[in-house]
Amino acid sequence: MALYIDVPFKEKDEAKELGARWDAKNKKWCVENKKDYPKFQKWILPLDEDECMVLCDHFYIVEGVHTCFKCKKPTRVIGFGLENFYVFYKDGVYGDNPEPEYSSGEIHIASSLEPVNPAILGYLRERYNYYYGYSKFTNSNYYGNHCNNCGVLQGNFHLFEEVDTPFCVDSIEAAKALKLFRVKLPFDIKVSSEVGFGSEDYLIKEYADIIDFKMP
Repeated sequence: MALYIDVPFKEKDEAKELGARWDAKNKKWCVENKKDYPKFQKWILPLDEDECMVLCDHFYIVEGVHTCFKCKKPTRVIGFGLENFYVFYKDGVYGDNPEPEYSSGEIHIASSLEPVNPAILGYLRERYNYYYGYSKFTNSNYYGNHCNNCGVLQGNFHLFEEVDTPFCVDSIEAAKALKLFRVKLPFDIKVSSEVGFGSEDYLIKEYADIIDFKMP
């Protein structure tokens, strides 16, 4: 795997000295060993952001079943499972010279993930009724789950922040009720995500049904 980084021409020698490689085909600099990513933070974390995430290797489409708050019928819903990722922090915002944090080994469920391959987004819309829509509750537009029966947006806050949902994993039974589809990445990417951390998240990898994702 590799991570592509944007290096200004005047800084190319510095990046090369740190171990970056020029990919002539894609005309970009890349870092091939994820253990080296922290050395390249100045080209990973945008100047106008306090933090950013680098997603490594793969992510998961996490499928569960939820009862629609409006029509009271069961509907399939999805979240995103993140397993291997870095979080980079801006100096001075979370302390002086904060070290990037690398998370690995457990799968944590996120309510959002951007960017996602457009073809996969199309698949999620068709199969799960997951698409960009308007929320009256938040007065904003975002990608979210819509009921397979009545079409109502289910709302990320309820699905991912409250305890009576399929994405609140607090037992072996809750983990077994999930189905995960592993989506392999062609290369590591910078992403925006709202990921949650639960004390029982380790159960997901142990007990959920995990299979490799294949586009139909």
